[in-house]
Amino acid sequence: MEKKDLTNYFMNSQDPDVCESFYNDAVNYIDSNGYEIKDDQREALLNHISEMVKRNQRKEIMQVEDKKLFEEVSQESIKQARELVKQLEHISDDETYLLSIHFEVVKYNQSK
Repeated sequence: MEKKDLTNYFMNSQDPDVCESFYNDAVNYIDSNGYEIKDDQREALLNHISEMVKRNQRKEIMQVEDKKLFEEVSQESIKQARELVKQLEHISDDETYLLSIHFEVVKYNQSK
């Protein structure tokens, strides 16, 4: 992704500094584990983070109705997502499950 595209997502989040930091932390986790992230997955991750930061600013709570959908997600992905979500004070823990899917997809890339 080009720097301009990144900046647009950061700005749309309503808190560009937090969004950029959160995104960089997520990408650092992916890179430090030797996972490869495709461009479309990177954009999906950034879009999700941008929207999470926006929900945080607006104090909007997203709830996952059926957490059983996430039973196959690894504890490692959930743990990392939970660590990242802690950066946002007005976000529910349910966001952890949604964010963890991005890490699972990236891990899945490596197993192919």
